Amino acid sequence: MSYKLAVYALDTSSYLTVPFAEDGVKAGFPSPSTDYMSSPIDLNAVLVKLPSNTFILQAEKDLLPEAGIFSGDLLVFDLLIKPRQSDVIAYTIDGEFRLQRYGAAEGMDGVSIWGVLTAGIKINRESVYWDIVPEELLPEEIFKLRLPYLVKEKILGKVDLNKILIKNPPSTFITVVDGDSMKGEFIEDKDLLVVDKLLEHYDGCLAVCYLDGEFTLKRVNIEEGIAWLMPANPDYPKIRITESDDLRIWGIVAAVIKRWRV
Repeated sequence: MSYKLAVYALDTSSYLTVPFAEDGVKAGFPSPSTDYMSSPIDLNAVLVKLPSNTFILQAEKDLLPEAGIFSGDLLVFDLLIKPRQSDVIAYTIDGEFRLQRYGAAEGMDGVSIWGVLTAGIKINRESVYWDIVPEELLPEEIFKLRLPYLVKEKILGKVDLNKILIKNPPSTFITVVDGDSMKGEFIEDKDLLVVDKLLEHYDGCLAVCYLDGEFTLKRVNIEEGIAWLMPANPDYPKIRITESDDLRIWGIVAAVIKRWRV
């Protein structure tokens, strides 16, 4: 393996809830207020079912680009889940680490499965300080981990997803993607968005926009002084913003979370 592979254990001791808008972000919010928010959620509780059997991988390589898994993504794996056809699994064979769809290879003899991918997290590096500084694992914490030896020996420390993904709790909310206008960036229906209203918008940012009474998820591009809302799907037109349009940048997307197994 000629690339850096970081492995982290999970620290779920924190409890941090942020508002959750479950109706979707393409459209459908009646007004940009807290009225559309349902019960708050905690990302640790949503993404990690049993910390002792869960770990995070991060690689300096596009591990599975055809599935939208690229360098720097945070990949949450669960050892206890039994893999199903087309699940993404992490495994080693003949001492070499690999990531692929379960059943994609002929035979699995000699394979040591590390876990099944349950969530993939893309952090917006332009908007959020995203460098991960893990905390040290105590010997008794390492002992409690029910992970393969090959995983344990590579663990750099423990991380807390709440602390990584939510930098400004009072201004952050989570919502769900509704539709496929951004599927060219592997942002698809039912993905979760971590949105921060405090972050400054910039040319090319991925933003939740409020346009003429509806919410939409688009890239905001500025071309020769003209603002455009840009989809990532050729089936959708780009939207030119004029002076008569009521456009507000409701928040910048800090992270996109794809739940591979719920």
